[in-house]
Amino acid sequence: MALLRKGQTEIFGLILIVVIVIILGTFALNMYLNKQPSSINEDYLRVYANNLKTAIIQNSICDISIRKEIENCNSGYTQCLHSCSDLNQEIGNILNKTVEKNLNYEFSYNTENIKIGECIEKITSNNFANIQVVLCYK
Repeated sequence: MALLRKGQTEIFGLILIVVIVIILGTFALNMYLNKQPSSINEDYLRVYANNLKTAIIQNSICDISIRKEIENCNSGYTQCLHSCSDLNQEIGNILNKTVEKNLNYEFSYNTENIKIGECIEKITSNNFANIQVVLCYK
């Protein structure tokens, strides 16, 4: 009878150790899967910023591309809109509808700067014709 009790105690201890290992393994696996490498995030944001910039400057308003209207604003006039501030508002509307909600952004051309939030760790698009998009996570 004493031998049977000793066996039950050993099996109970073994089961307890297995349960603890499973719980710890679950937590470790969960933390590993939720952690995203920063290089993947940076690459994603860089591609996203370049694509966003390209999409915006190729977008057209009043049968003229936003890029051409930006060039017009740099020259001191607008062809389609009443003023450069209207162009900024139009670009801001496009960005608000397009940019993911978990991102802050900054769209800049020459001296104009349209932004939502502040970016400490900035991911910047290619600078083309003094037009640039900066993105970062909130």
